[in-house]
Amino acid sequence: MRSFTAILLPLLCAAGACAALAWWLTDLAPVPATRVPTAGGSLAESRAAAARPPAAEAPGLFAAGRGTAGDSRDAWPAFRGPARDNLARPGVPIAETWPADGPPVRWSVAVGDGHAGPVVRDGRVYLLDYDESRRGDLVRCLSLADGAEIWQRFYPVHTKRNHGISRTVCALDGRFLVTFGPQCQVRTLDAVTGAHLWAI
Repeated sequence: MRSFTAILLPLLCAAGACAALAWWLTDLAPVPATRVPTAGGSLAESRAAAARPPAAEAPGLFAAGRGTAGDSRDAWPAFRGPARDNLARPGVPIAETWPADGPPVRWSVAVGDGHAGPVVRDGRVYLLDYDESRRGDLVRCLSLADGAEIWQRFYPVHTKRNHGISRTVCALDGRFLVTFGPQCQVRTLDAVTGAHLWAI
């Protein structure tokens, strides 16, 4: 029995070592995969996407509105304000008390479900909204004076309802409006005209 174990154990170890060596020598290097959004909004592996260049983004559908910019020159150009500290600049009058019914409503507009916030500059309010009926993002420019739409730009992208749909804040820099959609679409538009400049 002892001689059988003395022969079998080294034989099994040698066979295992040969199998491991053969597997190591024949293993091919892994092919890199790119994770891309699917129509359902989830991420999926796609080796084919890694082999082809990305397609140029379409500019989307533009529609001009009847609104005009308000007179205010104040700005809240990005998430948490100009200094990104969530503080209004000194000298901006802020009410210390409100009537029992709350502050008076100057205007309101219907928007899609979500937690996106507006940015403001030169009498214009910008918002990345979501149009559920057309299933796509809607960049909106509204008048600060009365809420009338100055322009809008729509582009199709399916986004699942997950803690709301719209959940990002645009950013203004000079004449540029930059949006970053919930499915990672980045677009830059002319802030005054709504002209499409580039997208990725």
